[in-house]
Amino acid sequence: VRGLSLDLIKRRLDKGVYKRLDRFQEDVFSCLERARRLSRTDSQPFEDSVELQAFFLRTRDEVTKNGDLLHSPALNYTLLDLSNQVAELKRLKFQQESSLPMEEESCDGNENKEQETSSSGNATENGGTMSFNQEVYRAGDFAYIEPTERGMEYGVVLIERLWTNAEGQQMLYGNLFYRPSETYHVASRKFLDKELFKSDAHIAVPLSKIAGRCCVLSVKDYF
Repeated sequence: VRGLSLDLIKRRLDKGVYKRLDRFQEDVFSCLERARRLSRTDSQPFEDSVELQAFFLRTRDEVTKNGDLLHSPALNYTLLDLSNQVAELKRLKFQQESSLPMEEESCDGNENKEQETSSSGNATENGGTMSFNQEVYRAGDFAYIEPTERGMEYGVVLIERLWTNAEGQQMLYGNLFYRPSETYHVASRKFLDKELFKSDAHIAVPLSKIAGRCCVLSVKDYF
């Protein structure tokens, strides 16, 4: 199933796919909630997703005149529900974030560098370079990684660390970069061709998930 983005939801809306308000709302919320799950609580994407969802709710209530003009199960979810949901998510994520340094946080629960290099021998560092498919990768390189969901584009990651885990599997840890369709922005905003944005999300995956090298330029170098 293809991962939902606001751009995809807009295309569905333009094509008249949504016939019910609650189905439309469900997809919008799913997209925004996914953004919060993948972001730190102190990150801009997390705060933006909350702001966008609150704006959606206020606009929905205004358009439907709080149910007087249009009655829908979607109206059962209120700003108070959003506030409680976000507060609970922040509580849970804060416990995870406070137990790991920001630069070592990963989506698969890898332990931090100090634990990896301890005498227990859980993992070994490899000098920052590794080879895969006749390509040598090192910290600071950009690479494409296989998508986590079918139908999605290859992800773009800035490699920050390479190591071999206790099972002898080559691993990489890096910072994810997002395309405009994967971010939240006003519809009128213009972007450069193939523009990318650095996110607050980090990921740790096997080196075998790399799909090839990616060339990323700063805006200054691009022009």
